[in-house]
Amino acid sequence: MRVLALLLVAGCDKLWDLDVVHLPADAPGLGDTSLPLDAGPCIGGTAYGRNGPGGEGLLSVCLTSATPVPDTLLLQTPINTGESLCSLHVPVDTDGTMACVMLAKKIVLEGAAAGTGGRLPLVLLATETIYINDKLDLSAHNNGTVGAGSDWIDPVTMVSRCGLSPGASNIVGGSGGAGGSNGQAGAAGGSGKSAGGQPTLPFPLPTIHGGCPGSNGGDADVSGGIGASGGGAVYMIAGIDIVLSTLAVINASGAGGTGGQAASISGGTNGIGGGGGGGGGAGGLIGLDAPMITIVAAARLCANGGGGGSGGALTEAGLQGAEPVAGRPGDPAPGGAQTGDASYYGGKGGNGYALQNPTVGGSRGSGGGGGGGAGVIAIYAKNKTVTLGNISPLPLMP
Repeated sequence: MRVLALLLVAGCDKLWDLDVVHLPADAPGLGDTSLPLDAGPCIGGTAYGRNGPGGEGLLSVCLTSATPVPDTLLLQTPINTGESLCSLHVPVDTDGTMACVMLAKKIVLEGAAAGTGGRLPLVLLATETIYINDKLDLSAHNNGTVGAGSDWIDPVTMVSRCGLSPGASNIVGGSGGAGGSNGQAGAAGGSGKSAGGQPTLPFPLPTIHGGCPGSNGGDADVSGGIGASGGGAVYMIAGIDIVLSTLAVINASGAGGTGGQAASISGGTNGIGGGGGGGGGAGGLIGLDAPMITIVAAARLCANGGGGGSGGALTEAGLQGAEPVAGRPGDPAPGGAQTGDASYYGGKGGNGYALQNPTVGGSRGSGGGGGGGAGVIAIYAKNKTVTLGNISPLPLMP
Protein backbone atom coordinates (compact mmCIF):
# COMPACT_ATOMS: atom_id res chain seq x y z
CA MET A 1 0.00 0.00 0.00
CA ARG A 2 1.34 3.44 -0.87
CA VAL A 3 1.07 5.93 1.96
CA LEU A 4 1.47 9.61 1.11
CA ALA A 5 0.95 12.28 3.72
CA LEU A 6 0.51 15.97 2.89
CA LEU A 7 2.05 18.11 5.62
CA LEU A 8 0.57 21.58 5.96
CA VAL A 9 1.96 24.60 7.78
CA ALA A 10 1.27 24.81 11.48
CA GLY A 11 2.55 26.61 14.55
CA CYS A 12 6.17 26.46 15.67
CA ASP A 13 7.65 25.17 18.90
CA LYS A 14 11.05 24.06 20.16
CA LEU A 15 12.75 20.66 20.02
CA TRP A 16 16.20 20.57 21.64
CA ASP A 17 16.44 24.34 20.90
CA LEU A 18 15.48 23.82 17.25
CA ASP A 19 12.40 25.22 15.56
CA VAL A 20 9.93 22.49 14.65
CA VAL A 21 6.43 22.43 13.20
CA HIS A 22 3.43 20.79 14.85
CA LEU A 23 0.57 19.56 12.72
CA PRO A 24 -2.91 20.77 13.73
CA ALA A 25 -5.32 17.97 14.64
CA ASP A 26 -7.79 18.97 11.90
CA ALA A 27 -5.27 19.02 9.04
CA PRO A 28 -6.79 17.24 6.00
CA GLY A 29 -5.59 13.66 5.56
CA LEU A 30 -3.63 13.59 8.81
CA GLY A 31 -5.61 14.53 11.89
CA ASP A 32 -8.68 13.13 10.10
CA THR A 33 -7.60 9.53 9.47
CA SER A 34 -10.95 8.70 7.89
CA LEU A 35 -9.66 10.35 4.70
CA PRO A 36 -7.86 8.06 2.22
CA LEU A 37 -4.14 7.62 2.71
CA ASP A 38 -3.43 7.05 -0.98
CA ALA A 39 -3.57 10.79 -1.54
CA GLY A 40 -2.22 10.84 -5.10
CA PRO A 41 0.59 13.06 -6.49
CA CYS A 42 2.34 15.64 -4.36
CA ILE A 43 0.89 18.85 -5.83
CA GLY A 44 2.39 22.16 -4.72
CA GLY A 45 5.09 20.52 -2.63
CA THR A 46 8.04 18.13 -2.63
CA ALA A 47 7.60 14.40 -2.01
CA TYR A 48 10.13 12.55 0.11
CA GLY A 49 10.38 8.76 0.29
CA ARG A 50 9.67 5.83 -2.04
CA ASN A 51 13.17 5.90 -3.51
CA GLY A 52 13.35 2.25 -4.58
CA PRO A 53 14.28 1.57 -8.23
CA GLY A 54 10.60 1.08 -9.08
CA GLY A 55 9.25 3.64 -6.62
CA GLU A 56 9.16 1.16 -3.73
CA GLY A 57 9.03 2.34 -0.14
CA LEU A 58 6.79 2.28 2.92
CA LEU A 59 6.00 5.98 3.22
CA SER A 60 5.94 9.13 1.09
CA VAL A 61 5.70 12.52 2.76
CA CYS A 62 4.75 15.68 0.85
CA LEU A 63 6.18 18.89 2.31
CA THR A 64 4.83 22.22 1.08
CA SER A 65 7.02 25.29 0.71
CA ALA A 66 5.22 26.79 3.71
CA THR A 67 6.35 24.02 6.08
CA PRO A 68 9.16 25.27 8.35
CA VAL A 69 12.16 22.93 8.27
CA PRO A 70 14.98 23.43 10.82
CA ASP A 71 18.54 23.30 9.52
CA THR A 72 20.02 20.55 11.71
CA LEU A 73 18.62 18.08 14.19
CA LEU A 74 21.18 16.53 16.53
CA LEU A 75 19.64 13.35 17.91
CA GLN A 76 19.86 13.11 21.68
CA THR A 77 18.56 10.66 24.23
CA PRO A 78 15.88 9.98 25.23
CA ILE A 79 13.64 10.14 22.17
CA ASN A 80 10.13 9.35 23.36
CA THR A 81 7.56 9.24 20.56
CA GLY A 82 4.73 9.41 23.07
CA GLU A 83 5.72 12.89 24.22
CA SER A 84 5.86 16.30 22.53
CA LEU A 85 9.21 15.76 20.82
CA CYS A 86 7.64 14.95 17.45
CA SER A 87 7.75 17.59 14.72
CA LEU A 88 4.76 16.01 12.97
CA HIS A 89 2.49 12.97 13.11
CA VAL A 90 1.61 11.00 9.97
CA PRO A 91 -0.59 7.91 9.47
CA VAL A 92 1.18 4.72 8.43
CA ASP A 93 -1.81 2.42 7.90
CA THR A 94 -5.55 2.51 7.28
CA ASP A 95 -6.33 1.76 10.94
CA GLY A 96 -5.21 5.15 12.16
CA THR A 97 -1.78 4.17 13.47
CA MET A 98 0.36 7.29 13.59
CA ALA A 99 4.13 7.67 13.45
CA CYS A 100 6.21 10.35 15.14
CA VAL A 101 8.15 12.38 12.55
CA MET A 102 11.30 14.29 13.41
CA LEU A 103 12.07 16.75 10.63
CA ALA A 104 15.14 18.77 9.58
CA LYS A 105 17.32 19.48 6.58
CA LYS A 106 20.11 17.43 8.15
CA ILE A 107 19.74 14.81 10.90
CA VAL A 108 22.90 13.77 12.74
CA LEU A 109 23.68 11.15 15.41
CA GLU A 110 27.30 11.37 16.50
CA GLY A 111 29.21 11.58 19.75
CA ALA A 112 26.47 10.15 21.98
CA ALA A 113 24.12 7.18 21.76
CA ALA A 114 20.38 7.83 21.46
CA GLY A 115 17.77 5.62 23.09
CA THR A 116 14.12 5.61 22.09
CA GLY A 117 10.78 4.79 23.65
CA GLY A 118 7.08 5.51 23.26
CA ARG A 119 4.12 3.81 21.61
CA LEU A 120 4.54 5.33 18.13
CA PRO A 121 7.05 4.24 15.47
CA LEU A 122 9.78 6.77 14.73
CA VAL A 123 10.23 8.43 11.32
CA LEU A 124 13.37 10.50 10.73
CA LEU A 125 12.82 12.81 7.73
CA ALA A 126 15.72 14.89 6.40
CA THR A 127 15.18 16.97 3.29
CA GLU A 128 18.91 16.64 2.60
CA THR A 129 20.97 14.04 4.52
CA ILE A 130 20.93 11.67 7.49
CA TYR A 131 24.30 10.83 9.06
CA ILE A 132 24.53 8.13 11.74
CA ASN A 133 27.83 7.49 13.51
CA ASP A 134 26.75 6.26 16.95
CA LYS A 135 24.20 3.92 18.50
CA LEU A 136 20.47 4.33 17.88
CA ASP A 137 18.64 1.96 20.22
CA LEU A 138 15.09 0.89 19.39
CA SER A 139 15.39 -2.53 21.01
CA ALA A 140 13.44 -4.06 23.86
CA HIS A 141 15.58 -4.95 26.86
CA ASN A 142 15.41 -7.50 29.64
CA ASN A 143 15.16 -4.68 32.19
CA GLY A 144 11.71 -3.82 30.80
CA THR A 145 12.56 -0.79 28.65
CA VAL A 146 11.23 -0.86 25.09
CA GLY A 147 11.97 0.96 21.84
CA ALA A 148 9.76 3.34 19.89
CA GLY A 149 6.79 1.49 18.39
CA SER A 150 7.55 -1.79 20.18
CA ASP A 151 4.91 -4.58 20.18
CA TRP A 152 2.72 -3.10 17.37
CA ILE A 153 0.12 -1.52 19.64
CA ASP A 154 -3.38 -0.90 18.27
CA PRO A 155 -4.25 2.82 18.62
CA VAL A 156 -7.84 2.06 19.70
CA THR A 157 -7.58 -0.97 21.99
CA MET A 158 -4.04 -0.13 23.17
CA VAL A 159 -3.07 -3.80 23.06
CA SER A 160 -0.83 -5.65 20.63
CA ARG A 161 -2.28 -6.55 17.22
CA CYS A 162 -0.23 -9.70 17.11
CA GLY A 163 -2.77 -12.38 18.09
CA LEU A 164 -0.71 -14.11 20.74
CA SER A 165 -1.06 -17.82 21.56
CA PRO A 166 0.12 -18.46 25.13
CA GLY A 167 1.42 -21.76 26.38
CA ALA A 168 -1.23 -24.11 27.78
CA SER A 169 -1.66 -24.33 31.53
CA ASN A 170 -1.53 -27.65 33.34
CA ILE A 171 -1.29 -28.12 37.09
CA VAL A 172 1.61 -30.56 36.73
CA GLY A 173 3.65 -28.39 34.35
CA GLY A 174 2.88 -25.44 32.06
CA SER A 175 3.98 -25.33 28.42
CA GLY A 176 6.16 -22.64 26.89
CA GLY A 177 4.93 -19.49 25.18
CA ALA A 178 5.65 -18.88 21.50
CA GLY A 179 8.28 -16.49 20.24
CA GLY A 180 7.02 -13.26 18.66
CA SER A 181 6.78 -12.89 14.89
CA ASN A 182 7.49 -10.12 12.39
CA GLY A 183 9.37 -10.63 9.11
CA GLN A 184 9.77 -14.26 10.15
CA ALA A 185 7.64 -16.36 12.49
CA GLY A 186 8.85 -16.96 15.99
CA ALA A 187 9.38 -20.49 17.25
CA ALA A 188 6.79 -22.57 19.10
CA GLY A 189 6.94 -23.04 22.84
CA GLY A 190 7.98 -26.39 24.25
CA SER A 191 5.35 -28.74 25.58
CA GLY A 192 5.15 -29.32 29.32
CA LYS A 193 2.17 -31.53 29.98
CA SER A 194 0.20 -29.81 27.19
CA ALA A 195 0.93 -28.34 23.76
CA GLY A 196 3.24 -25.34 23.58
CA GLY A 197 2.15 -21.92 22.35
CA GLN A 198 2.09 -21.51 18.57
CA PRO A 199 3.53 -18.45 16.80
CA THR A 200 1.60 -16.25 14.41
CA LEU A 201 2.51 -16.30 10.73
CA PRO A 202 5.10 -13.80 9.46
CA PHE A 203 3.68 -10.39 8.63
CA PRO A 204 3.89 -8.86 5.16
CA LEU A 205 5.51 -5.44 4.85
CA PRO A 206 2.83 -2.88 3.99
CA THR A 207 3.24 -0.68 7.06
CA ILE A 208 5.73 0.64 9.58
CA HIS A 209 5.45 -1.22 12.88
CA GLY A 210 7.51 -2.88 15.58
CA GLY A 211 8.01 -6.57 16.30
CA CYS A 212 5.47 -8.71 18.12
CA PRO A 213 5.96 -9.76 21.73
CA GLY A 214 6.40 -13.37 22.71
CA SER A 215 3.44 -15.03 24.40
CA ASN A 216 3.29 -15.97 28.07
CA GLY A 217 4.18 -19.41 29.33
CA GLY A 218 1.41 -21.60 30.70
CA ASP A 219 0.74 -21.77 34.43
CA ALA A 220 1.11 -24.87 36.58
CA ASP A 221 0.11 -24.40 40.21
CA VAL A 222 2.52 -21.47 39.87
CA SER A 223 2.82 -18.78 37.21
CA GLY A 224 4.40 -19.17 33.80
CA GLY A 225 7.00 -16.73 32.47
CA ILE A 226 6.11 -13.48 30.72
CA GLY A 227 6.54 -13.14 26.99
CA ALA A 228 9.13 -10.50 26.05
CA SER A 229 8.50 -7.30 24.11
CA GLY A 230 9.41 -7.04 20.44
CA GLY A 231 11.81 -4.50 18.97
CA GLY A 232 10.76 -1.02 17.91
CA ALA A 233 10.55 0.61 14.49
CA VAL A 234 12.46 3.40 12.75
CA TYR A 235 12.02 4.56 9.15
CA MET A 236 14.57 7.03 7.79
CA ILE A 237 13.84 9.17 4.74
CA ALA A 238 16.34 11.58 3.18
CA GLY A 239 16.10 13.80 0.12
CA ILE A 240 19.75 13.27 -0.89
CA ASP A 241 21.45 10.47 1.04
CA ILE A 242 21.69 8.37 4.20
CA VAL A 243 25.15 7.46 5.53
CA LEU A 244 25.74 4.87 8.24
CA SER A 245 29.38 5.36 9.18
CA THR A 246 32.00 3.37 11.09
CA LEU A 247 30.49 3.66 14.57
CA ALA A 248 26.86 3.33 13.49
CA VAL A 249 24.84 0.73 15.40
CA ILE A 250 21.07 0.53 14.91
CA ASN A 251 19.43 -2.04 17.15
CA ALA A 252 15.72 -2.94 16.89
CA SER A 253 15.87 -6.39 18.51
CA GLY A 254 13.42 -8.15 20.83
CA ALA A 255 14.03 -8.96 24.48
CA GLY A 256 14.28 -12.36 26.20
CA GLY A 257 11.26 -14.10 27.75
CA THR A 258 11.24 -14.67 31.51
CA GLY A 259 11.41 -18.10 33.12
CA GLY A 260 8.54 -19.97 34.74
CA GLN A 261 8.24 -20.22 38.50
CA ALA A 262 9.41 -23.31 40.39
CA ALA A 263 6.71 -25.77 41.42
CA SER A 264 8.06 -26.02 44.96
CA ILE A 265 7.15 -22.47 45.87
CA SER A 266 3.59 -23.74 46.42
CA GLY A 267 4.68 -26.85 48.21
CA GLY A 268 5.49 -29.05 45.22
CA THR A 269 2.46 -31.24 45.81
CA ASN A 270 0.96 -31.29 42.34
CA GLY A 271 3.62 -32.67 40.06
CA ILE A 272 7.07 -32.29 38.65
CA GLY A 273 6.86 -29.16 36.55
CA GLY A 274 6.63 -25.44 37.24
CA GLY A 275 5.38 -22.67 34.98
CA GLY A 276 6.26 -22.61 31.29
CA GLY A 277 8.83 -20.15 29.98
CA GLY A 278 7.81 -16.94 28.19
CA GLY A 279 8.52 -16.55 24.48
CA GLY A 280 11.22 -14.22 23.15
CA GLY A 281 10.24 -10.97 21.42
CA ALA A 282 10.61 -10.55 17.66
CA GLY A 283 12.89 -8.04 16.00
CA GLY A 284 11.34 -4.78 14.84
CA LEU A 285 11.87 -2.65 11.72
CA ILE A 286 14.82 -0.68 10.39
CA GLY A 287 13.92 1.08 7.14
CA LEU A 288 16.19 3.30 5.02
CA ASP A 289 14.76 5.30 2.10
CA ALA A 290 16.86 7.77 0.07
CA PRO A 291 18.21 8.27 -3.48
CA MET A 292 21.67 7.23 -2.22
CA ILE A 293 22.42 4.99 0.78
CA THR A 294 25.87 4.10 2.09
CA ILE A 295 26.42 1.50 4.82
CA VAL A 296 30.11 1.02 5.57
CA ALA A 297 31.49 -2.39 6.49
CA ALA A 298 31.88 -1.61 10.20
CA ALA A 299 28.31 -0.36 10.66
CA ARG A 300 25.93 -2.76 12.42
CA LEU A 301 22.19 -3.21 11.93
CA CYS A 302 20.35 -5.69 14.12
CA ALA A 303 16.66 -6.63 14.27
CA ASN A 304 17.00 -10.07 15.83
CA GLY A 305 14.72 -12.08 18.11
CA GLY A 306 15.22 -12.56 21.84
CA GLY A 307 15.72 -15.91 23.52
CA GLY A 308 12.84 -17.76 25.20
CA GLY A 309 12.74 -18.22 28.96
CA SER A 310 13.19 -21.71 30.37
CA GLY A 311 10.45 -23.57 32.19
CA GLY A 312 10.36 -23.84 35.96
CA ALA A 313 11.47 -27.11 37.52
CA LEU A 314 10.39 -28.71 40.79
CA THR A 315 12.79 -26.71 42.95
CA GLU A 316 14.33 -24.19 40.54
CA ALA A 317 12.76 -21.28 38.71
CA GLY A 318 13.31 -20.99 34.99
CA LEU A 319 15.87 -18.54 33.65
CA GLN A 320 15.32 -15.55 31.42
CA GLY A 321 16.32 -15.74 27.77
CA ALA A 322 19.07 -13.42 26.59
CA GLU A 323 18.58 -10.30 24.53
CA PRO A 324 20.59 -9.94 21.29
CA VAL A 325 23.90 -8.07 21.36
CA ALA A 326 23.75 -5.22 18.84
CA GLY A 327 27.48 -5.31 18.20
CA ARG A 328 27.30 -8.98 17.14
CA PRO A 329 24.31 -9.23 14.74
CA GLY A 330 25.16 -12.79 13.70
CA ASP A 331 25.08 -14.26 17.23
CA PRO A 332 21.74 -15.75 18.33
CA ALA A 333 20.39 -14.70 21.72
CA PRO A 334 20.43 -17.93 23.79
CA GLY A 335 17.31 -19.19 25.51
CA GLY A 336 17.26 -19.63 29.26
CA ALA A 337 19.18 -22.72 30.35
CA GLN A 338 17.48 -25.94 31.39
CA THR A 339 16.79 -26.09 35.12
CA GLY A 340 16.43 -28.97 37.60
CA ASP A 341 17.65 -32.56 37.45
CA ALA A 342 17.18 -35.11 34.70
CA SER A 343 13.78 -36.28 35.92
CA TYR A 344 12.21 -33.01 36.99
CA TYR A 345 13.66 -30.30 34.82
CA GLY A 346 12.19 -27.28 33.12
CA GLY A 347 12.63 -27.17 29.35
CA LYS A 348 15.32 -24.93 27.86
CA GLY A 349 14.26 -21.70 26.19
CA GLY A 350 14.67 -21.52 22.41
CA ASN A 351 17.30 -19.32 20.78
CA GLY A 352 16.22 -16.14 19.05
CA TYR A 353 16.73 -15.46 15.34
CA ALA A 354 20.14 -14.23 14.15
CA LEU A 355 20.81 -15.19 10.50
CA GLN A 356 19.32 -18.59 11.33
CA ASN A 357 15.87 -19.73 12.36
CA PRO A 358 14.76 -19.35 15.98
CA THR A 359 14.53 -22.62 17.88
CA VAL A 360 11.61 -24.29 19.63
CA GLY A 361 11.51 -24.33 23.41
CA GLY A 362 12.55 -27.56 25.13
CA SER A 363 10.04 -29.96 26.66
CA ARG A 364 9.85 -32.03 29.82
CA GLY A 365 8.26 -31.19 33.17
CA SER A 366 7.47 -27.73 31.85
CA GLY A 367 8.12 -26.20 28.45
CA GLY A 368 10.62 -23.54 27.50
CA GLY A 369 9.57 -20.46 25.58
CA GLY A 370 10.21 -20.30 21.84
CA GLY A 371 12.81 -17.96 20.39
CA GLY A 372 11.73 -14.65 18.86
CA GLY A 373 11.57 -14.34 15.08
CA ALA A 374 13.44 -11.99 12.78
CA GLY A 375 12.46 -8.39 12.30
CA VAL A 376 12.73 -6.54 8.99
CA ILE A 377 15.54 -4.44 7.53
CA ALA A 378 14.46 -2.71 4.31
CA ILE A 379 16.63 -0.53 2.05
CA TYR A 380 15.01 1.55 -0.69
CA ALA A 381 17.49 3.36 -2.93
CA LYS A 382 18.31 3.66 -6.60
CA ASN A 383 22.00 3.88 -5.70
CA LYS A 384 23.43 2.06 -2.71
CA THR A 385 26.68 0.79 -1.26
CA VAL A 386 25.87 -1.84 1.33
CA THR A 387 28.21 -4.31 3.06
CA LEU A 388 26.19 -7.23 4.43
CA GLY A 389 28.62 -8.71 6.94
CA ASN A 390 27.17 -6.99 10.00
CA ILE A 391 23.46 -6.88 9.15
CA SER A 392 20.84 -9.30 10.53
CA PRO A 393 18.38 -10.21 9.17
CA LEU A 394 19.53 -9.82 5.58
CA PRO A 395 17.93 -6.67 4.16
CA LEU A 396 15.16 -6.42 1.62
CA MET A 397 16.61 -4.42 -1.27
CA PRO A 398 14.28 -3.98 -4.28
